[in-house]
Amino acid sequence: MKKYIYIVASLLIISNLSFAQKSNTKRANKLFEMRAYTQAAELYEDKERNQDVLQNLADSYYYNSSLQKAIKTYRELFIEYGDSIDIEYHFRYAQALKGVQNYDEADIHLRRYYNAPVNTREFIENTEKTTPHTFDLEQIENSNSKSDFGLSFFGDNKVAFASARNQENPSYSWNELPYLDLY
Repeated sequence: MKKYIYIVASLLIISNLSFAQKSNTKRANKLFEMRAYTQAAELYEDKERNQDVLQNLADSYYYNSSLQKAIKTYRELFIEYGDSIDIEYHFRYAQALKGVQNYDEADIHLRRYYNAPVNTREFIENTEKTTPHTFDLEQIENSNSKSDFGLSFFGDNKVAFASARNQENPSYSWNELPYLDLY
């Protein structure tokens, strides 16, 4: 009788764990569909690594510019599932690789995506030779640690820029950063 109780209890625990795993995967998928990529990635990290989980985890990292994590996860995806992966993942993987200046490996995946030869290094060299550089970049002192960007001029004496400095704004679920304001 005692043996029977242990067997039933074990089966109940296993089925509960299985249900919880599926429930968390559904929650992660829902967050991913809502573009709450940071939260989705946290849930996917603990899941069993199947093709859908790897695709969504890699994309969650990619869309939040966590390029090293995206590259590692895309690489795992390509090693495990090879040719069954949609072509769009080759493009995102290549863009992540280009983001860390791994142009040779990126070109391999871009060739598959475009079905044509790609040479990123040559493209960069040609662009640098043919594009006039009529500007100078200078580092400015900024006591604000938040993102300020997109400076635009209005008339002779007005400027506008986007900033995430208003911490009282609600967070954007995509990357959990505050919504941007214009100043």
